[in-house]
Amino acid sequence: MSQSLDRGLRILDEIVAGRTTLTEISQALGVHKSTVLRLLTVLQQHHFVSRVGTSNYRLGHRLFDLASFAMESRDVTASLHEPLRTLATVTKSTAYAVIDDLGSGVVIDVADPADQPSDLVQVGMELPLHASAAGRVLLSAMKPAELDSVVNSSLAKAGPDAAGVDKDALLGDIDKVRVSGIAQVPGEFRAGGLSVAVPVRDARNEVVAALALIGQPSEHARFQPRTLLAQLLAAASSASARLGWTGTVVG
Repeated sequence: MSQSLDRGLRILDEIVAGRTTLTEISQALGVHKSTVLRLLTVLQQHHFVSRVGTSNYRLGHRLFDLASFAMESRDVTASLHEPLRTLATVTKSTAYAVIDDLGSGVVIDVADPADQPSDLVQVGMELPLHASAAGRVLLSAMKPAELDSVVNSSLAKAGPDAAGVDKDALLGDIDKVRVSGIAQVPGEFRAGGLSVAVPVRDARNEVVAALALIGQPSEHARFQPRTLLAQLLAAASSASARLGWTGTVVG
């Protein structure tokens, strides 16, 4: 850990402990005021602290945003854990859950039928929203203005890999997912493979995660709607019910 990062985190701890002035923080850290002021300025720019009056500091709203996101993510992960594992067992396929983290798709849980770590997807993996089945489910829940901005960001992050993407066609596909509640992307993880995803909703009818399955090239027959969606939707319904949703997940 770099010295600046270490000091920045310690500053947050000192504010929590009630040492809120430049002098108090400087004395507690044993660091010159000019150094502490520089670090406080950076933290303030990123909204991790805010200034009160002329000499006091308090925790900024960004920390509360992160805390809220962490709590919600934990609740979603807990609600998905059992349905995800049941889904993997029933379908004999790798099942995983993805959430939107500031415009990026992040895998929060993975279940493999053999109860072994998947070699295709791991917890913490970041998936491009525009190019993944789970990502397209999450995109389909966004409002138009937000959607356009997030798609542009996702394409920019992909760099050369997104060179051949037709944005209008992509938005058209996302509209179809919004209507059907089902996203399919061939070759997402492995050539010839197929990923299928559906939404998970909470008590406010908001899409809080996408539940997905990975099919291998030799398993396409099991990834047709008549042989897959009943299990996938059942798992999504179960997870959504645990989060307080009482409606129909898809439709």
